[in-house]
Amino acid sequence: MGIFNNLRQFLGVKKKSAGNNDHWINIGGGADGVNDRNLLLNNKEWVFIAVDKVAGAVASIRFKVMRYQRNGDDQEVFDGPLVDFLENPAQGFTGKDFIYLNTAWKELTGNAFWEKDKFKKLNPMIPTNVSPVIDNNGSLLGYRYTQGGNQRVIVADKVLHDRYMNPANPYWGVGKLAKIARWVDTSAYSNEFLRRFFLNGATFGGFLETEEETEDRIKLIKAGLANDHTGVENAHKIGVLPKGTKYSKTTANMGEIEMGATDDRYRDKILAGFGVPKTLVGLTTEVNRASAEASEYIFARYTIKPIADDLLEFLNFHIAPLLDSSDKYYFAYDEFIPVNVDAQLKEREIALNRQPYKTVNEVRAEVGLPPVKGGDVVYAPPFQSPLGEPQASPDPAPNDNGNEDPTPPKKSIPRRIRQTEKKNKSIDNIVNIISKAVEDIEATKDMDAEAHKDFVGRVSSFLERMENAVRVFNSEQQSRVRANLARATKDVSKGDLMDMDEEVGAMINFVYPILRGVMTEQALAEWEAQGFEGAFDNNSESLIKTIERATKRLAKSYNNTTVTLLKKALNEGITAGDGLDGLTKRVQEIYEFSDKVRAKSVAHTESFYIANKGNKEAYKQSGVVKTIRWYTSEDERVCVFCGPLHGKIVGVQENFFKKGDVYTVIDGKGQSHSLNLNYRTIGEPPIHTNCNCFIRPEEISIE
Repeated sequence: MGIFNNLRQFLGVKKKSAGNNDHWINIGGGADGVNDRNLLLNNKEWVFIAVDKVAGAVASIRFKVMRYQRNGDDQEVFDGPLVDFLENPAQGFTGKDFIYLNTAWKELTGNAFWEKDKFKKLNPMIPTNVSPVIDNNGSLLGYRYTQGGNQRVIVADKVLHDRYMNPANPYWGVGKLAKIARWVDTSAYSNEFLRRFFLNGATFGGFLETEEETEDRIKLIKAGLANDHTGVENAHKIGVLPKGTKYSKTTANMGEIEMGATDDRYRDKILAGFGVPKTLVGLTTEVNRASAEASEYIFARYTIKPIADDLLEFLNFHIAPLLDSSDKYYFAYDEFIPVNVDAQLKEREIALNRQPYKTVNEVRAEVGLPPVKGGDVVYAPPFQSPLGEPQASPDPAPNDNGNEDPTPPKKSIPRRIRQTEKKNKSIDNIVNIISKAVEDIEATKDMDAEAHKDFVGRVSSFLERMENAVRVFNSEQQSRVRANLARATKDVSKGDLMDMDEEVGAMINFVYPILRGVMTEQALAEWEAQGFEGAFDNNSESLIKTIERATKRLAKSYNNTTVTLLKKALNEGITAGDGLDGLTKRVQEIYEFSDKVRAKSVAHTESFYIANKGNKEAYKQSGVVKTIRWYTSEDERVCVFCGPLHGKIVGVQENFFKKGDVYTVIDGKGQSHSLNLNYRTIGEPPIHTNCNCFIRPEEISIE
């Protein structure tokens, strides 16, 4: 008890009764209202709505991992322990779950606790079940945690404590709910008053005046009235009082108490306490669009950003050093505060003196309309000065007569000579055009070859990681399959070996970060190589959906093939009379084949596919690439399928083949070869396994 007496003395609070698990913090509120032991239980009604809005908004922010660069141009990374943490930070929790829960706990209690396990994963600790353990010198030793009736002390190094700093107590945070406890109590009492009002017949209670003298008789009268005339279902019934009994109403009425106004007033106070504008919870009376957008900006800028910054500091101070000993990586987040469009427009109006600054075609392009003739000129309003000064034309050179007439005098040339000169010029033009075209073709071939070399090198840097990821997945899946072998009987089915949904999800977790890295890096490289204007959006919806579709399709296809191989091998083993050891050996052989052959093939094919998708995403975002061309490397021209595709051109929004098409070619010997394109739509290479083809921009048009 010495530690706890010292703890109470250090915190400067009174001793409480034994057996409770409070933190000796007086936060206000009545005996039945909000107090330090039931903060989480009061996450209801307007408190829940406010906390859910705040925690949900913080959880929707895209947190990411960055790598320090010496030149200051830090780059986002898409794999590694910090990225894994953002995807699966705690046992059974996604990244969004972690952020939501951490934020909600801090809003309600001011504290969030996570216990570290030996695998550097986090386990949640209910904050109202945690108490600090402090020595005689006021130093934090650890935390006492009550769970399921059992108590244990966890040393401080094993617990991550995120909190809203409390000036009155440096070891314990304070949440917003604790500071507005009386408002919440008043709102709760108001609602409870209304609830009981309706339960008691939607009318106020009164008094019974009776000549009865016995207590039992009076109780009997009250019980009869309560059974027959209280409750919503008994409202407005006709009642008969016993002889000598009168009913007197109370003097108060609902209008005098103004319950509706009271509820609205404290609702607004609670929302304001959590920094949530009324418009965000659907209260839009007397609100226009401008004020609604302003509310969103204020909410993001002044409520969510400080919370996100606080969480980011926690991640970089506690999580990053735990997972990265090199100190090369850190957590960050994407900008999420909405742009104040009105402020931008007003600034431009002032700077340009209310003059127009966009062309007709620029405005039409923003709403998806095609350009119109003459729409690329900025026009000033009528009767005003033109925008800018017209550039002066160069002075015309004087002619032979000393005049400044720009048109030279015509000379009399015989018809025959004029026709001969015209013919010679025509021939010269044709020769020049042909020569220029040949030079362009050769230059393009050199550029394509160099670009392909860079493309292959860039993708190859990810292949080993991709292969290893597939092999690690194979190893873990093999363990799960072997554990289920005892259930394998005759006619082995998919469900006997694995849960397909879980296996698909597990493989997606392995390959998604790698494929995203491939696509993003290639898209950025191609954007820079082509010199497109502006910045490439590596978080665009189309890019994210492309990677999600690719990883899901890969995971389903790969696992379906694995199940097919396993079923065939195990059914053959069962038919042959193999025991558990024999079946285990067959499973091992399947996964050895998968590690040696399938992992390499999948890594190559999917990495080259997603890299080509990166090129195409860059072309689409540029807005200037109209068509793309299939390019086949020199060493693959012998391929019977790729050769005929070399140089084929389609629109940037079009596909080379539809899913389900049959691609048939005739080789040099007159033999026919076919590919059934059932895996996906071919909008870009590869068209077959281990293909190295890629796409190039063909027509680039700036309108």
